[in-house]
Amino acid sequence: MEGLQKIYFFQIDSAGHESNPVEIGLAPDGSADLSQLPPKVGDHLRTFGVRNFTHSGQVTFKDGSYFLECLLATDNPSWRFRSTPDKKS
Repeated sequence: MEGLQKIYFFQIDSAGHESNPVEIGLAPDGSADLSQLPPKVGDHLRTFGVRNFTHSGQVTFKDGSYFLECLLATDNPSWRFRSTPDKKS
């Protein structure tokens, strides 16, 4: 396996409930395809990226599989990412 191929995004509402999952995969050029994300989230990730595992720098959607792996490690009260499409109860 050549790294992570897809993950799932869940928006969190004010009551703490998760939305239906949105799949994020790799585009043909190897970058992460953020096109299915809500515009505010996709724009934020395209603009700022995400911290790498050592918190020493940023990773962008152009980093493909590594970007997806780093998203799984993020902690945000408004959204979360998981490797499966299953909602938490």
